[in-house]
Parts: sequence; structure tokens; C-alpha cells
Amino acid sequence: MRSCTTGCGGKRFGEKVHRVFEAYPPVTDPWPATGAALPVLWDGEEERRWNAIVVAVRSSPLYRELRSSRVVGTELPLLRVRSGAAARRAPTSSFVFPDRRGSCGSSITRPGARPGAREGYFLQLREYRDILSGAWRVPVRGILWYVETGASFEVNGPASGR
Repeated sequence: MRSCTTGCGGKRFGEKVHRVFEAYPPVTDPWPATGAALPVLWDGEEERRWNAIVVAVRSSPLYRELRSSRVVGTELPLLRVRSGAAARRAPTSSFVFPDRRGSCGSSITRPGARPGAREGYFLQLREYRDILSGAWRVPVRGILWYVETGASFEVNGPASGR
């Protein structure tokens, strides 16, 4: 599997992708908007991978669903209270959007799949989904989106695994 760590001063490619998605959530057509000043500089290999991500995102069924959405927020700090104890949860590479079904969605984007990481992301998304659903009193979908391939997966089940 390709490493997410590439040149450009030792910056991680995934962190750069995260910064672009935070600055420009994929809800515009075209995405990113023509002439958008990206908040990162790519080296040669990173630029090739980024260009492939743009193609994969634009051809993704999830992007087609999102591109007319209104973003509620990115990097929303979330507070979880369980058994009288509060814990702050800050999503990473995520954005929240109202969807056409009268609910909202929370998406975590990742450049590529890492072996064994999906279930951890699903747990994180279930927590975000449950927190947002409880706070806003609407159904919320949790979606894991591997942007290098365009593949997306909706999470099911409770956050606690019950």
C-alpha cells in the first residue's frame, strides 16, 4: 500500500487533503470551484494523487448527492455525555450536511483505506451521528468516504456496539 507520507517538508499527504476538504467541502459543482486557491502546496507525486482524488470525487455517487447540499459546518466540536461524564469529540476531516431525505449526514473523508481501520472510523461516525441526532432531534446518516477511490460506506448500528 502507498504511504500517505510524502515530500513537501515531511507533511503528510492525508493532512493536506484534510485541509482542502475543510476549506472546500465537496458540495459545489464543479468541485473544487474553478480558480479556488487551495490551502496547500503539492509536490509532484502529491499533485498527481490530488488530481486523481478530484476525478474520483467528481465521479462519486456520494458527490452527486452532496453537490447541491448546504454545509452546516466542518470540524464541528462535539460534546458527548455518558453516565454523567462529558467528553469533547472533535471530528477529523468531516463535514455535516442536510440531505434530501429530511435528515442530516456526517461524513469522514479519508484519502485511502488502511487495513483494519474501517471499523474504528465506523465507531467514530456512529458517535458523531448519535450526538448530532440527539442534539438536533433529526435522523443523521454517518458516511465514511474514501476519496481516492470515490467509495463510500454508510454506517449502521448504535455507537456503543449494543
